[in-house]
Amino acid sequence: MKRKPYINRKGMNPALLQMSEQQKAATYIDAANKAHKLLTDKVLHDVFGFGPARRERFREEYEKQLELYECGYWTYEEMLELAKNDWRE
Repeated sequence: MKRKPYINRKGMNPALLQMSEQQKAATYIDAANKAHKLLTDKVLHDVFGFGPARRERFREEYEKQLELYECGYWTYEEMLELAKNDWRE
C-alpha cells in the first residue's frame, strides 16, 4: 500500500498568503484602471466626437496628471476640494 504524501494541515505561510493577497489586489486594481481608461476613451469618441488624435492627447495628459498624483504632488483630499470648487483654487 502506498503512503499518502504529507500535507501541512496548519495552513499557508502567512507571508506567502499576504503576498498572494497583494498580487490579487494589484491585479484587480490594474483591471479597474484599464476598464476606466477604455470607458473614458469610448465616451470621448461616442459622446463628444473626439477623433484618434484628440483622444491620444487626452490620454497623454491623463497619464501626466496621474503621475503627478502618484508622486504626491496632490493629495486625494486636495483634488476633491478643487473638484467641489469647479477646479478653482
